[in-house]
Amino acid sequence: MMDVGAEGASTGHTADTGLPIQSVGIIGLGLIGGSIAHDLAAAGVRVLAHDRDPATVERAIETGVVRAPLGDALEQLDAVVIAVPVDAALDVLAAVAGQPSTSLVMDVGGTKRSIVQAARATPLRERFVGAHPLAGDHRSGFIAARAGLFRGATVYLCPTDETAPAIRERAWRFWEMLGAQPQLIAADAHDELLAWTSHLPQAVASSLARALVGAGISSAQLGPGGLDTTRLAASDVSLWSAVLLDNAQDVADALDSFAREIEILRRLVDARDRAGLRGFLEGGRAFRVPDGAKPANAPPTDTPTSARQVHMRITSEAFEEGAEIPTRFTCDGDDVSPPLTIEDVPENARTLALIMDDPDAPMGTFVHWLLWNLPPNVREIPENVPADNTVDALGGARHGITDFRRVGYGGPCPPDRRHTYRFMLYALDTELDLEPGANRKQLDDAMKGHIIAEAMLRATYDRPNR
Repeated sequence: MMDVGAEGASTGHTADTGLPIQSVGIIGLGLIGGSIAHDLAAAGVRVLAHDRDPATVERAIETGVVRAPLGDALEQLDAVVIAVPVDAALDVLAAVAGQPSTSLVMDVGGTKRSIVQAARATPLRERFVGAHPLAGDHRSGFIAARAGLFRGATVYLCPTDETAPAIRERAWRFWEMLGAQPQLIAADAHDELLAWTSHLPQAVASSLARALVGAGISSAQLGPGGLDTTRLAASDVSLWSAVLLDNAQDVADALDSFAREIEILRRLVDARDRAGLRGFLEGGRAFRVPDGAKPANAPPTDTPTSARQVHMRITSEAFEEGAEIPTRFTCDGDDVSPPLTIEDVPENARTLALIMDDPDAPMGTFVHWLLWNLPPNVREIPENVPADNTVDALGGARHGITDFRRVGYGGPCPPDRRHTYRFMLYALDTELDLEPGANRKQLDDAMKGHIIAEAMLRATYDRPNR
């Protein structure tokens, strides 16, 4: 049985069941499906394949990557991989579900919510694992496929609620055999995360390329920076159209946030605000440059008022950015909230909101604290905030329900390893009409379109004597 940790999340894959992977069927021999075939063939696995273009299957057989075309005898296979675009995957899933088999069935598309939901409604519910290897290329097709594409890459695995433990194990070992690093994640959490880490970068690259075309600039006129930034614009259009539409709401939310950053930048440039602009650019640079690597001419921490929307800060006297949270504030101690300090709130803020979560939880981001309608003049959130629906000591701020299924703060309690915890502060241009006890999604929806500044404090925790 899989171990369930204190935060209600699976700690990973099960003990080895000894299930062999000797024969695999692949539906779709593009970049991902073809690269899987290359690696499996190199490992001595018998690979059968189907592609909408029979010539592609013939070419794969000629190169020795595929043994034979994939027929209807799926019961003879240890695994079936659906490697077609997202908008075609549901039809293929339905066809596979109609075949008698006990094999593992996986898809490898860039979104997971819709296909995992579909699998739950079919006989595949106990045999399906959605997979998403974080590996690829702006090129596409079998001609771009190659061995070793997945070596060292993270592969997100999204089983259904009913996927059998032995099937989960087979999926885990399948990707380990290809040199990848499997990681369990809930389908909803996957799509929310990938909207930021994959889908937004693709959308931004395509938008930038369109803007350059509109300005009459060709790729031949770009330097290394421009070429790097627009590389993703050369990606497969059909594939990415399907991905962006299948994850439309999460992508739209990410685009809204990005648009706010562009608007802040535009205002700083229009105002010829040198200090504010440097602060904005430093905020972006900090994402890519390790701590302590600030340039000698970096702006001072105390920036002018015009830059404070970029530099709102949240800190704690109990721990520094990136440090370990003291035990007192965790499930291994008193489980009380830590003291927090807020600086440089925008002058036009009406309220503040605070979210603490754990993005490393094995089954998806775990919510530890929700607090909103904090007065904008609050500069200190004291230690041990009462777990009341309405916190009078904080100007009537309201508590939401966490993934511990209670209101108020719930401290770090990682079930498997060291996790990172995020304290995310939002300055809002309105007071939220949201009753106490609301959940994370309800809070996110209420804040949408009202966030004027953000700040984050990160810390880690690993339980002692694990």
